[in-house]
Amino acid sequence: MNVHQTYSLTSPIDANRFLRRWTSLSRVVFCSTILLVDIAVIASMSWLTGASYHFVVYRELGNVVS
Repeated sequence: MNVHQTYSLTSPIDANRFLRRWTSLSRVVFCSTILLVDIAVIASMSWLTGASYHFVVYRELGNVVS
């Protein structure tokens, strides 16, 4: 006999419509935020790595805008 409760990210069926919609929306917002943060980290780290390499090799930052 299984006596453990099951857990999920969505609300149970007997919950009201607002709560189910909110949990669904919060998952979408959370995943979208993680995606945007990931893109920002990748872009900033590539810029920082390029600027650092240019500084170490040429002893100047060069054109960091483009």
